[in-house]
Order: sequence, then C-alpha cells, then structure tokens
Amino acid sequence: MLSTTVRTGRMGAGGWTLYPPLSLQTGDAFPMMILCDSHDGASSIMGAINVIVTIMNMRAPGMNFAENAPVLLSWLITAYLLIAVMPVLAGA
Repeated sequence: MLSTTVRTGRMGAGGWTLYPPLSLQTGDAFPMMILCDSHDGASSIMGAINVIVTIMNMRAPGMNFAENAPVLLSWLITAYLLIAVMPVLAGA
C-alpha cells in the first residue's frame, strides 16, 4: 500500500471497503491499491502452501496426524481454510 503513495503521490481513497465511487477521486492510486491487494492475497496463499508442505514433510517418521500437537493441527486447518477462502475474497 505504501507503493501506491510513492508511485502516484496520493493514497487510494476507497476506504477499507474499496467502494468504487470513492475511487473516482484518486486517479491512478486506486488501481494500484487493487494490485497491492491481489499481491497480498497471492502471498497469503503461497505462505499457506508453505505451512502445509512444512507440516507434511517435517513430521517424525511413523508419526500420524493424531499424534501431532493441537497447535500444529490448528495451524494446518487455518492454512487449508486460507487456501479455500482467499480466491473467493479476491473474486469479490
């Protein structure tokens, strides 16, 4: 989001809802803000994939998922939910 200010000289005025009529006030800043949001979504998905792959590959040999710590299982479920929900949020 900071690059929006650096490149265009002003912040996107869409607010936290990214309401389109407010975007008419900002010129080039609003499309740059949408680009930044899509970059954030893509990096979140890649981070969730990294978490899942790490949990799958770094377990002790012969250890099943029921023997993992509850915190690790909650982290795994959160990563799966992030992968499932992020494309829907990006499409909205």
